[in-house]
Amino acid sequence: VLGCHGSHDLVGVLRVAFGGKKLAGAYVEKGDALLEEYAQTLIEYIEYYLRFEGVQGDMVSSIVDDKLEELGDLYYLASYAGRRDIIAQLNAYYRTLGVSEDSLVDVGDKPRQADSVQIGS
Repeated sequence: VLGCHGSHDLVGVLRVAFGGKKLAGAYVEKGDALLEEYAQTLIEYIEYYLRFEGVQGDMVSSIVDDKLEELGDLYYLASYAGRRDIIAQLNAYYRTLGVSEDSLVDVGDKPRQADSVQIGS
């Protein structure tokens, strides 16, 4: 899920844009906005196609795979560029899909497990 294939135009453009570490603040903000918007669009596509079941689900499974691959590319790009807020948003979505914490980039957003208290007699 979280691989990088770099085969999509927008991801390639963003990778070039973020490759330079000395970008002006306005460009970084625009880049972040583009990353967030693109991620949200991909998530909406994935969620839409995941609703299909049976034969229809089988027919759209390659579309879901493609969109997940694109999201993985975007995740890699956000990680490479150090965009912690975007990574955290994508981590939250990946968790809803059942992706393990070991597969996610740690940006301090891991859900806390409730402290367990044992009451003795």
